[in-house]
Order: sequence, then structure tokens, then C-alpha cells
Amino acid sequence: LYEINSHLEKLDWVVRLYPEEPWVMQVLPAPTRQFPKNHVAIVFWLLSLFTTTFAAEKWMASGRPQGGWIFEHATLDALVGYSLPLLFTIMVASFVQKHVANRYGVRVSHLFPMFGPAVLWWPFGIIGFTSMPRSDARVWPDRASMGNTAVSAPLVIILLGMAIALLGLQLTPNYV
Repeated sequence: LYEINSHLEKLDWVVRLYPEEPWVMQVLPAPTRQFPKNHVAIVFWLLSLFTTTFAAEKWMASGRPQGGWIFEHATLDALVGYSLPLLFTIMVASFVQKHVANRYGVRVSHLFPMFGPAVLWWPFGIIGFTSMPRSDARVWPDRASMGNTAVSAPLVIILLGMAIALLGLQLTPNYV
């Protein structure tokens, strides 16, 4: 499969292998224009920054001390204390996922934070994050490359999330 794909790559074709009885090889045109434009990503990230800041400001309003946690202004406090660490974590996870996929020779796009009207009742400001196109729409050389790439982003989010949560607990005053 590696040899066939490396040969067909010059012709903009690719072979997928399906584990059926007997094994099926399907020759397809190489996927083109799979990734959204850069301005779409910027809009997603900016709207997510807005919704997470709004949610954080709303969520922290009841427990915020008189002078604020970090800043006196509530919006700036929500931005620096909540939105930026959350979106920074997703951004780091996105770069790690791209790096792992590139090691296997697979092109992936950055992760997109998914915002929505749930900001009114959901305290995180974003519903989740996604990768466009779906993982099964890409051509992976083997299952290990797809598995390692798929696990890399959640692993980074879990580890950085634990570090941020512990830092938050450390910085929280005793009266709270």
C-alpha cells in the first residue's frame, strides 16, 4: 500500500484498503481542497473568544470578589482568567495534533472551537471542537497513525486542563 500510494501520488491518485473478505483496494482521486479557508478559522476562533468571555463573565459574576480576580474590569478578568487559557489549551492541542499527523505524512487542519447559542446556559462558552474534514475522510497510512493522531489532542487538553485547574485551585483565596 505504501509503494502504490507513493507511486500514485505523482498522478494525484490514492489507494484505500478496506478490511473486508477478501480485502478490497479502492483507487480514488487524491482529495483536494479539503480544508476550510484561513478566514473561516479566524472567524471561528474570534467568535469562540467572544462566547467564552461572555460565558465566563456571566458565570463568574456571583463569586467574583470586589476588586476582581486578576483585574478590576469584569470583562478583562473573564478574558484573561478564563477565555485565553481555555482557547490556548485548544490551540496547543491543535498544533500537537498537526505535528503528530505530519510525522505520519498526513495533512490535517487545525482544530476549530465550536461556539453556539448554548453560551446562554452552558458555562464553557463553546460546545466543543472539531477537525475539518472528518478523520475518516482522510487517507491514513495505517490505523496506528490515525489512532495516535486522534489521541494526541484530547491528551494535551486533559493534561493542560489538569495543570490549569490545579493552578486555579492554588490561586483561589481561602475564603472562597
